[in-house]
Amino acid sequence: MRGNYLRCSNPSRRTHVKRVLITGASGLIGGEVLKLLSTGDKKLQLFGLDNRWDSEERIQNQSESKIQCDITSPDVTKVLSDVSPDVVIHAAAHPGGKSALAPTENVAVNALGSMRLFEWCSKNQRRVLFLSSSIVYGESAGGRLVESDDLQPGTIYGVTKAACESWLNILHDAYDLDWIVLRLFSTYGAGHRPSLDQGIINVMLTQLRRGNIVISKGSLARRRDLLHVADAAQAIALTLAKWPSRRIMNICTGRSTTVRELIELLVHLEGRNINEIDIQEVEGTVGDPVSNVGNPELAAQLLGFRARIDLWEGLRLTLDPSHSD
Repeated sequence: MRGNYLRCSNPSRRTHVKRVLITGASGLIGGEVLKLLSTGDKKLQLFGLDNRWDSEERIQNQSESKIQCDITSPDVTKVLSDVSPDVVIHAAAHPGGKSALAPTENVAVNALGSMRLFEWCSKNQRRVLFLSSSIVYGESAGGRLVESDDLQPGTIYGVTKAACESWLNILHDAYDLDWIVLRLFSTYGAGHRPSLDQGIINVMLTQLRRGNIVISKGSLARRRDLLHVADAAQAIALTLAKWPSRRIMNICTGRSTTVRELIELLVHLEGRNINEIDIQEVEGTVGDPVSNVGNPELAAQLLGFRARIDLWEGLRLTLDPSHSD
């Protein structure tokens, strides 16, 4: 099949990263990455791209360039050409919790929008750091997931993420595209907007702060690997610095927490009485796995990354960011 593609290997490819474009830079993960990188290597020129900039408080360094553009728009190609980044950190996505409710939009953003970025990077010999998701694994046998496990996504969101991973491989064969994929597990933090369909911790906390009823869509025994956004951003920064080309890595803690344990911990940290909370279990979301816990060893080996924020401290930071040093 490789004969069907025009291979465009370019010996003049940029090897020293100086200009970094972060998509989804107003969101939970993208905003944290922009904040972290802006306090690090001063030689980096950072550009944040998002289709909305309504979280200005998350962007600490006001000298960084903020670009308003939707990645599904053809205009994003001109933005890329104007900025001319050495690497694109692709954090923008339509949320997984909405993929069954708005499947067309989910595919438009996560597939077409991503491909616009990948195509430009391929044809201009620029690097891609793609933030994928642990949901690509689908249902597991219950053990810790490793990068070589088969992908069996059961959601539209998961299928789009898995497709992007495959496309990066094909574009490497066609254009010598240099890429890395990070499969982030359930990421949480103070930057999430209150929501009933994005982020398991955010969903539970939103309900808890609205009253005394917490509804779990699916079994309370479901197990998740909960990663604080500061750890996720640190992993991304290490990836940018070390750049182990064409590797796929889990970014996770390796620790398992049940949904029931999570709710009980949130109730305690909010100063509430668990006996006064009506915890209800209803039918789960299609494709939502019972167990989704990762093995962190490859990222430890290639990046020197280990998640350092435990769940107790991470939730305290989420509930009250002033606890941060």
